[in-house]
Amino acid sequence: MHEEPALDLSHLLLTVQAQARLPADERIRHVRAERWIGYPRALSALERLETLFAWPSRQRMPNLLLIGPTNNGKSMLVEKFRKSHPSRVLPDREDIPVLCVQMLSEPSVSRFYMALLAALGAPLAPRQRLANLERLALTLLRAVGVRMLIIDELHNILAALPDTLSRRSGLDTDRLRGMTLAGLTPWLLDSVDPDREAFDCYVDQYAVLLPSSWRPRRQVPSWRAWVPRQPILRACPRCLRTSGDRVLLLLWQIPITVGCPVHGCRLEPFLGTQSTFLIWANGRTDPRAVPAACAVMDRRTGQALAQGHVDLPRRRVHAGVWFRLLRALLEDLPASASRYPAHGRDLRAVWAQSGHPVRAGLKAWRPFESLDLSMQMRVLEATATAVCLIESGDIVGRGTGAALLLPEPPAAVIARRV
Repeated sequence: MHEEPALDLSHLLLTVQAQARLPADERIRHVRAERWIGYPRALSALERLETLFAWPSRQRMPNLLLIGPTNNGKSMLVEKFRKSHPSRVLPDREDIPVLCVQMLSEPSVSRFYMALLAALGAPLAPRQRLANLERLALTLLRAVGVRMLIIDELHNILAALPDTLSRRSGLDTDRLRGMTLAGLTPWLLDSVDPDREAFDCYVDQYAVLLPSSWRPRRQVPSWRAWVPRQPILRACPRCLRTSGDRVLLLLWQIPITVGCPVHGCRLEPFLGTQSTFLIWANGRTDPRAVPAACAVMDRRTGQALAQGHVDLPRRRVHAGVWFRLLRALLEDLPASASRYPAHGRDLRAVWAQSGHPVRAGLKAWRPFESLDLSMQMRVLEATATAVCLIESGDIVGRGTGAALLLPEPPAAVIARRV
């Protein structure tokens, strides 16, 4: 009888050689089984979880938000941590130090408490009141000694947010969506998702002061039009003075206006959060008027956001056209006057009229969205000045979009050109 030669598995670890000699179907099952790979970022996250697990009890316990791309091993990491702190059955009770719950795809408060009770193994009675579910869940969490509650797929909670806000505010979900950045696409920005190719696609759609062919091609990672790198906390003093509930508008948190489109006063910095006003940062409460050119630009921006269009000297244009015209000017104005000598006079005239140094004092190019707020306001004021000077004919816009800032030429001139 012919015998197959023994396999030489000396190159494998001793712990693996036994699996290598198994039948093919068992080896395949072994390969497909889940297993933990401790790469550095995962080990760091486990250390953070262990630190929180050992944290002494106090009134306000710290939390940890674990964020990563889909299928990046977040759930596997959580399961690894849970297995390192297994449940135990004691003589008088069950001990569950770490409880993992998956957020429901269409969550509500009552459904979440029911999922929590199901994870604890508690019997559920149908149609219980929310208060009873909450009391039972909290009681059982204490009884089984839960020290850490982990909620997987937490982003599912966003699915219920529009309906919850609609019920509480009385506004329909479409109107609520219009109050968010996502609701301003594709007017203000093409997408809320960063894209390294988005910069050239957005900025080069129109040219105003300089021809678009003169602009260098750029790739800006994680760029989104008009979205600042750091949160902006500013508000209109007159709006807050007349608003009893001190509502903070999304428009104020985007560096797209110098002042309030309604009152024509500067937006002043305050201390607080993006949803809560505490106190003015500089103690200022008296409104300060913006320059006349900025007031015109801000009113047009307010019209674009409120009505979806802007009335320009030549014709009415879509809101998206207006925002891209502004963003094209923001790209042209910090250009070096020495690099474009044919247009250097116009560039210097804009900055001189705005009252700011050439290029707003910038030494090297940076995307407008990454500048600090004071620098952004200088460039915006220069942009408003440029629009005013182009409309008055004091400077010439070489880009094709500049024609929208000029009145329609007389019919006789059009006929003679033809």
